[in-house]
Amino acid sequence: MTLLDANAGWLRANGNTTVLIEGHCDERGTLAYNLVLGEKRARATKKYLLDLGVAGRAASHYELWRSEALLQATERRLLSTESAAHTS
Repeated sequence: MTLLDANAGWLRANGNTTVLIEGHCDERGTLAYNLVLGEKRARATKKYLLDLGVAGRAASHYELWRSEALLQATERRLLSTESAAHTS
């Protein structure tokens, strides 16, 4: 039994509970790619829970792209670009 299966059982037993499903991504890929990927992951998780009998009103979703990961990746790219410009 997966963690998601166990959570589905708990949600079925506690039908008045609402959960928020987040589709996480990291710094790889473009912003547009990660927004779509996050949405896809959240929707897939919601569908899985619905297929396991969790009430639709109990599960809402949204995509979350980790902004700190974006900032770190952007900073690394800028530093490597600056370094390459100074060595050329």
